[in-house]
Formats: sequence, structure tokens, C-alpha cells
Amino acid sequence: MNAPMLPLPNPEDWCAITGAAKRLGVSTRTVERMVLDGRLRGYWPEGAPERPYSAMLWKAQVIELADALERVRRVVSGG
Repeated sequence: MNAPMLPLPNPEDWCAITGAAKRLGVSTRTVERMVLDGRLRGYWPEGAPERPYSAMLWKAQVIELADALERVRRVVSGG
């Protein structure tokens, strides 16, 4: 993985895999797969190993995906 390395400018703007999983209503493994396949972009603080489970995620992107997934779930469930 050749993801960009960057410092965390504002910790409130970022979340870990576990926080993203909770917001998305999916497992942490599903979020890791989303990072691997590019649905979510992972960022790693300088010096951190570039593994999906250690990625930091931009919270705005997670929220946008959560909103989209909720819209899809409503359509699928007929509500």
C-alpha cells in the first residue's frame, strides 16, 4: 500500500477503524476491507505500519458513506 503519510492536524476530524465500524453499522473487518478496496481511504501517521487495521479515517468521509448506506438500507427495506 502506498497511502500518503501525514500528521493528524485535528484529532476531532479523524476516527479509527472501530469508530468507523460503529458509525457505519458494520464490523471492523468490513471497514478494513473498505480500506483495502478503496471505498474508504486510510491514512497513517508517520512511522505507523500501513495495515488496514491501523488506518485512521477522515471522519467526514465516514459520515458521508454512513449516510449513503442508510439511504440504501431504507430503500432495500421498503421504508
